[in-house]
Amino acid sequence: MLIKDTLNEQISLGMMIKSEEAAIKGIAYLTEEHYSTSEYRYIFKAIKNLVEKEKEINEYSVKGELSSFGDSSSLFEILTISDEFYFPEKMDSIIEILEDRRCRRESLEKINKFQKRLQTDPTEFVEIIKDIYSIPSDFKIVDSTIIKPGDSRLEHRKSQLEYRKNTKSISTGYDELDDLITFKFAEGEISVIGARPSNGKSAFKTNLIKNLCSSGIGVASYALEQTLEIEDFRLDSIMTGFSLKDEISQMHKWLATDKRWEKLHQAWEEQAKWNYYLIEGTSKRWAQVRNEMKSLAQDGVKIFFFDLFDRLKEIGEASINKHAKITSILVDALETAKALKVHICLLVQIGRDSIKKKKDPYPRLVDLKESGSYEEFARLVLLLHYPKAHDRTMITSPIEIIIAKQSNGPLVSKDFRFDEKTLLISNNTVKPIGNFPKRNETTK
Repeated sequence: MLIKDTLNEQISLGMMIKSEEAAIKGIAYLTEEHYSTSEYRYIFKAIKNLVEKEKEINEYSVKGELSSFGDSSSLFEILTISDEFYFPEKMDSIIEILEDRRCRRESLEKINKFQKRLQTDPTEFVEIIKDIYSIPSDFKIVDSTIIKPGDSRLEHRKSQLEYRKNTKSISTGYDELDDLITFKFAEGEISVIGARPSNGKSAFKTNLIKNLCSSGIGVASYALEQTLEIEDFRLDSIMTGFSLKDEISQMHKWLATDKRWEKLHQAWEEQAKWNYYLIEGTSKRWAQVRNEMKSLAQDGVKIFFFDLFDRLKEIGEASINKHAKITSILVDALETAKALKVHICLLVQIGRDSIKKKKDPYPRLVDLKESGSYEEFARLVLLLHYPKAHDRTMITSPIEIIIAKQSNGPLVSKDFRFDEKTLLISNNTVKPIGNFPKRNETTK
């Protein structure tokens, strides 16, 4: 009845014994619950103990560690597997498989326990569900979406108010924008930042990261489009005021006596104080990301950025039914945000096709639907428009941040100063210099 995957369990343990890199990654993302037998759990525990003690990991040290609490007979099976199965770079996919099996075993165990309880336990049906699924006793499971008038309606409104009181919101760091956004970046919610190519999505995200981290907010950013080096360069440019293209990207050519080093080192020292995680995500699937989010949330991370979200591995691999795949992941992402009490911000690229159809580069909420059902899951949708990206005759222009969707708030836009060289986006507005017309309507 239990779902086992003996071969992958053995391979994961074998890779951890033979590769330090695989061992560190395995200990970070796996637990004893990922193994279906007590023998494999003991071996995993032995490897984990060695990593924590900073001792060398090999078949002899693992045997020695096992001697104090477990049987080492199963170790022979693992070590005799052909070396062709052992590739440390495959550890990520093995972790995903083991997580899938663990979740299935857990679900089966809960279903079996539920069925047995129903046959023998006179407790109310709803209370049995709460107990088995570890739902807080004061959590109300409503059997119908219809809320009756009178006391039931009053209790419902009180619970809504209590939820809002206990829901923390994270400010963007832009006063003019925060004044317009009702719930800011609320925990347990998803927001979307959408724009056409080269309209400032990543620059805006990096500015937000600087604002949030400087305010003591824990942030994790998944780099799904650019390399980690480029992500770091963007942050350095914003913090120092040095040109990204002409200075920061060429820092390896600076002389040791260059005065710019002092300012750059100050920026690095400030970043070192932040609770900030920059994560390479191009090869990751959602199951692995979700596991990482659980760990990062325990370390105090409150907001997660994904740039670009549709570059997650399983979305990129979906040649057909891509929208269905995005929707499936978004459902789980929203549940994850609520469970971890964090905010998830997705960066999404609006395609060029609508420009050709409408002969107008101005973004609208309807354009986002062509990329997936993001707006259905997001409480807040911000669209960016940078006129200069579409009219190169312009010397300069502001970047327009459009509130295209939000609950209980205005759908308006605000112009911000954008320094193309340093990527700094600031509250100070600037009049456009050029022939690009200013649009009044923002959501049509």
